[in-house]
Amino acid sequence: MSSFSHELKEVRNSGNEVKSLKKIYAKLTPKEKDLLEAYSDGNDIIQQLDENYEKIRHWVDYSLTAIKKDKRKRGKLNFSTYVGTLGTTWAKIFKSRDISLLLEDNTKGQKYSFRAFEMDMDTIFTNLINNSFDSFDALKKVQERIISICLDIINDEIEITYADNGKGLSEIFQEKEEIFLPFTTSKKDRKGNDIGTGLGMYLVKNVVDDNNGEISILSPPQGFAIKLSFPIRKN
Repeated sequence: MSSFSHELKEVRNSGNEVKSLKKIYAKLTPKEKDLLEAYSDGNDIIQQLDENYEKIRHWVDYSLTAIKKDKRKRGKLNFSTYVGTLGTTWAKIFKSRDISLLLEDNTKGQKYSFRAFEMDMDTIFTNLINNSFDSFDALKKVQERIISICLDIINDEIEITYADNGKGLSEIFQEKEEIFLPFTTSKKDRKGNDIGTGLGMYLVKNVVDDNNGEISILSPPQGFAIKLSFPIRKN
Protein backbone atom coordinates (compact mmCIF):
# COMPACT_ATOMS: atom_id res chain seq x y z
CA MET A 1 0.00 0.00 0.00
CA SER A 2 2.89 2.37 0.78
CA SER A 3 4.40 1.64 -2.62
CA PHE A 4 1.07 2.26 -4.35
CA SER A 5 0.55 5.50 -2.43
CA HIS A 6 3.96 6.80 -3.53
CA GLU A 7 3.21 6.08 -7.20
CA LEU A 8 -0.31 7.51 -6.95
CA LYS A 9 1.02 10.74 -5.48
CA GLU A 10 3.33 11.07 -8.48
CA VAL A 11 0.38 10.58 -10.84
CA ARG A 12 -1.68 13.16 -8.96
CA ASN A 13 1.11 15.75 -8.89
CA SER A 14 2.01 15.25 -12.57
CA GLY A 15 -1.62 15.61 -13.60
CA ASN A 16 -1.69 19.06 -12.07
CA GLU A 17 0.42 20.28 -15.01
CA VAL A 18 -2.82 20.38 -17.01
CA LYS A 19 -3.67 23.56 -15.09
CA SER A 20 -0.46 25.20 -16.35
CA LEU A 21 -1.16 24.02 -19.90
CA LYS A 22 -4.62 25.54 -19.72
CA LYS A 23 -3.21 28.95 -18.73
CA ILE A 24 -0.53 28.86 -21.45
CA TYR A 25 -3.02 27.91 -24.16
CA ALA A 26 -5.39 30.64 -23.01
CA LYS A 27 -2.64 33.23 -23.53
CA LEU A 28 -1.98 31.93 -27.06
CA THR A 29 -5.65 31.93 -28.03
CA PRO A 30 -6.67 35.09 -29.93
CA LYS A 31 -9.47 37.20 -28.52
CA GLU A 32 -11.14 37.88 -31.86
CA LYS A 33 -14.31 35.81 -32.28
CA ASP A 34 -13.67 35.04 -35.97
CA LEU A 35 -10.31 33.42 -35.06
CA LEU A 36 -11.48 31.43 -32.03
CA GLU A 37 -12.99 28.62 -34.14
CA ALA A 38 -9.54 27.41 -35.18
CA TYR A 39 -8.61 26.96 -31.51
CA SER A 40 -11.82 25.30 -30.38
CA ASP A 41 -10.51 21.73 -30.68
CA GLY A 42 -7.51 22.58 -28.52
CA ASN A 43 -9.73 24.14 -25.87
CA ASP A 44 -12.01 21.10 -25.89
CA ILE A 45 -9.09 18.69 -25.48
CA ILE A 46 -7.59 20.67 -22.61
CA GLN A 47 -11.00 20.90 -20.95
CA GLN A 48 -11.36 17.12 -21.22
CA LEU A 49 -7.86 16.62 -19.79
CA ASP A 50 -8.72 18.93 -16.92
CA GLU A 51 -11.94 17.06 -16.13
CA ASN A 52 -10.16 13.70 -16.30
CA TYR A 53 -7.44 15.00 -13.99
CA GLU A 54 -10.07 16.01 -11.44
CA LYS A 55 -11.51 12.48 -11.53
CA ILE A 56 -8.05 10.95 -11.12
CA ARG A 57 -7.19 13.36 -8.30
CA HIS A 58 -10.40 12.43 -6.49
CA TRP A 59 -9.75 8.69 -6.80
CA VAL A 60 -6.13 9.09 -5.69
CA ASP A 61 -7.09 11.19 -2.66
CA TYR A 62 -9.75 8.65 -1.76
CA SER A 63 -7.30 5.74 -2.13
CA LEU A 64 -4.67 7.43 0.01
CA THR A 65 -7.10 8.06 2.87
CA ALA A 66 -7.67 4.30 3.05
CA ILE A 67 -4.20 3.79 4.56
CA LYS A 68 -4.24 6.69 7.02
CA LYS A 69 -2.95 5.54 10.39
CA ASP A 70 -6.01 6.71 12.33
CA LYS A 71 -8.25 4.50 10.17
CA ARG A 72 -6.29 1.45 11.33
CA LYS A 73 -7.06 2.08 14.99
CA ARG A 74 -10.15 0.64 16.64
CA GLY A 75 -11.87 3.68 18.09
CA LYS A 76 -15.25 5.09 18.95
CA LEU A 77 -17.25 5.28 15.75
CA ASN A 78 -20.20 7.58 15.23
CA PHE A 79 -22.20 6.32 12.27
CA SER A 80 -23.92 9.66 11.66
CA THR A 81 -20.56 11.34 11.19
CA TYR A 82 -19.14 8.44 9.21
CA VAL A 83 -22.04 8.22 6.75
CA GLY A 84 -21.99 12.00 6.30
CA THR A 85 -18.30 11.82 5.42
CA LEU A 86 -19.06 8.94 3.08
CA GLY A 87 -21.47 11.14 1.15
CA THR A 88 -18.85 13.87 0.80
CA THR A 89 -16.11 11.43 -0.21
CA TRP A 90 -18.13 9.88 -3.03
CA ALA A 91 -19.96 13.06 -4.09
CA LYS A 92 -18.01 13.75 -7.30
CA ILE A 93 -18.16 10.14 -8.45
CA PHE A 94 -21.90 9.97 -7.79
CA LYS A 95 -22.37 13.19 -9.74
CA SER A 96 -20.35 11.90 -12.71
CA ARG A 97 -22.57 8.77 -12.80
CA ASP A 98 -25.85 10.66 -12.25
CA ILE A 99 -26.47 8.88 -8.93
CA SER A 100 -28.40 10.44 -6.07
CA LEU A 101 -27.48 9.51 -2.49
CA LEU A 102 -30.32 9.62 0.03
CA LEU A 103 -29.39 9.56 3.73
CA GLU A 104 -31.97 8.94 6.45
CA ASP A 105 -30.46 9.24 9.92
CA ASN A 106 -32.80 8.34 12.79
CA THR A 107 -29.96 8.14 15.33
CA LYS A 108 -29.39 11.88 15.79
CA GLY A 109 -29.56 12.98 19.39
CA GLN A 110 -29.10 9.43 20.69
CA LYS A 111 -25.89 8.63 22.53
CA TYR A 112 -24.33 5.22 22.12
CA SER A 113 -20.93 3.54 22.23
CA PHE A 114 -19.56 1.47 19.36
CA ARG A 115 -15.90 0.72 18.73
CA ALA A 116 -14.64 -0.39 15.32
CA PHE A 117 -11.93 0.12 12.72
CA GLU A 118 -13.04 2.82 10.31
CA MET A 119 -11.13 0.91 7.65
CA ASP A 120 -13.53 -2.01 8.16
CA MET A 121 -16.52 0.23 7.51
CA ASP A 122 -14.80 1.50 4.37
CA THR A 123 -14.49 -2.12 3.21
CA ILE A 124 -18.22 -2.62 3.64
CA PHE A 125 -19.43 0.51 1.89
CA THR A 126 -16.82 0.57 -0.88
CA ASN A 127 -17.89 -2.92 -1.95
CA LEU A 128 -21.60 -2.15 -1.69
CA ILE A 129 -21.26 1.09 -3.67
CA ASN A 130 -19.15 -0.53 -6.39
CA ASN A 131 -21.72 -3.31 -6.70
CA SER A 132 -24.38 -0.63 -7.15
CA PHE A 133 -22.30 0.95 -9.94
CA ASP A 134 -22.20 -2.39 -11.76
CA SER A 135 -25.91 -2.90 -11.19
CA PHE A 136 -26.78 0.51 -12.65
CA ASP A 137 -24.50 -0.13 -15.65
CA ALA A 138 -26.34 -3.41 -16.32
CA LEU A 139 -29.72 -1.68 -16.63
CA LYS A 140 -31.21 -1.75 -20.10
CA LYS A 141 -33.35 1.34 -19.57
CA VAL A 142 -32.73 4.93 -18.61
CA GLN A 143 -33.97 5.72 -15.11
CA GLU A 144 -33.18 7.72 -12.02
CA ARG A 145 -30.30 6.14 -10.11
CA ILE A 146 -30.64 6.16 -6.34
CA ILE A 147 -28.56 4.79 -3.47
CA SER A 148 -30.08 5.10 -0.01
CA ILE A 149 -28.61 4.55 3.46
CA CYS A 150 -30.84 4.50 6.53
CA LEU A 151 -29.59 4.49 10.15
CA ASP A 152 -31.70 3.34 13.11
CA ILE A 153 -31.13 2.27 16.71
CA ILE A 154 -33.39 -0.66 17.63
CA ASN A 155 -33.09 -2.86 20.74
CA ASP A 156 -29.53 -1.80 21.58
CA GLU A 157 -28.40 -2.39 18.01
CA ILE A 158 -27.56 0.05 15.29
CA GLU A 159 -29.22 -1.00 12.05
CA ILE A 160 -27.98 0.15 8.68
CA THR A 161 -30.12 -0.44 5.62
CA TYR A 162 -28.34 0.02 2.30
CA ALA A 163 -30.35 -0.08 -0.93
CA ASP A 164 -30.21 0.85 -4.59
CA ASN A 165 -32.77 0.79 -7.40
CA GLY A 166 -30.51 -0.99 -9.86
CA LYS A 167 -30.84 -4.39 -11.53
CA GLY A 168 -31.08 -6.30 -8.26
CA LEU A 169 -29.62 -9.63 -7.16
CA SER A 170 -28.47 -11.78 -10.08
CA GLU A 171 -30.46 -14.89 -10.96
CA ILE A 172 -27.31 -17.01 -10.70
CA PHE A 173 -27.75 -16.91 -6.92
CA GLN A 174 -30.39 -19.56 -6.26
CA GLU A 175 -30.26 -18.72 -2.55
CA LYS A 176 -29.70 -15.12 -1.48
CA GLU A 177 -26.97 -16.11 1.00
CA GLU A 178 -24.85 -17.53 -1.84
CA ILE A 179 -23.73 -13.98 -2.54
CA PHE A 180 -21.45 -14.25 0.51
CA LEU A 181 -19.55 -17.29 -0.81
CA PRO A 182 -15.96 -16.55 -1.89
CA PHE A 183 -15.10 -16.51 -5.60
CA THR A 184 -18.78 -16.42 -6.58
CA THR A 185 -19.45 -13.60 -9.04
CA SER A 186 -22.23 -12.47 -11.35
CA LYS A 187 -20.03 -9.98 -13.21
CA LYS A 188 -19.44 -10.99 -16.82
CA ASP A 189 -17.79 -9.48 -19.87
CA ARG A 190 -19.46 -9.40 -23.30
CA LYS A 191 -18.30 -12.95 -23.99
CA GLY A 192 -19.79 -14.27 -20.77
CA ASN A 193 -16.48 -14.68 -18.94
CA ASP A 194 -16.28 -13.94 -15.22
CA ILE A 195 -14.60 -10.59 -14.59
CA GLY A 196 -15.29 -10.13 -10.89
CA THR A 197 -13.14 -11.55 -8.09
CA GLY A 198 -16.14 -12.84 -6.18
CA LEU A 199 -14.61 -11.53 -2.95
CA GLY A 200 -16.51 -8.28 -2.40
CA MET A 201 -19.54 -9.53 -0.47
CA TYR A 202 -17.43 -12.26 1.14
CA LEU A 203 -15.27 -9.49 2.66
CA VAL A 204 -18.37 -7.55 3.71
CA LYS A 205 -19.70 -10.61 5.54
CA ASN A 206 -16.34 -11.19 7.25
CA VAL A 207 -16.14 -7.59 8.48
CA VAL A 208 -19.67 -7.78 9.89
CA ASP A 209 -18.86 -11.08 11.62
CA ASP A 210 -15.61 -9.67 13.05
CA ASN A 211 -17.62 -6.86 14.65
CA ASN A 212 -20.19 -9.27 16.15
CA GLY A 213 -22.82 -8.03 13.74
CA GLU A 214 -25.46 -9.63 11.56
CA ILE A 215 -26.16 -9.23 7.86
CA SER A 216 -29.22 -10.13 5.81
CA ILE A 217 -30.26 -9.69 2.19
CA LEU A 218 -33.67 -8.03 1.86
CA SER A 219 -36.23 -8.47 -0.91
CA PRO A 220 -37.19 -5.00 -2.18
CA PRO A 221 -39.67 -4.62 -5.06
CA GLN A 222 -36.85 -3.18 -7.17
CA GLY A 223 -33.09 -3.23 -6.93
CA PHE A 224 -30.91 -4.53 -4.13
CA ALA A 225 -31.15 -4.01 -0.37
CA ILE A 226 -29.19 -5.28 2.61
CA LYS A 227 -29.46 -4.78 6.37
CA LEU A 228 -26.49 -4.66 8.72
CA SER A 229 -26.82 -4.61 12.50
CA PHE A 230 -24.15 -4.11 15.16
CA PRO A 231 -24.51 -4.37 18.95
CA ILE A 232 -23.99 -1.10 20.82
CA ARG A 233 -23.77 0.12 24.40
CA LYS A 234 -25.91 3.07 25.33
CA ASN A 235 -24.16 5.79 27.34
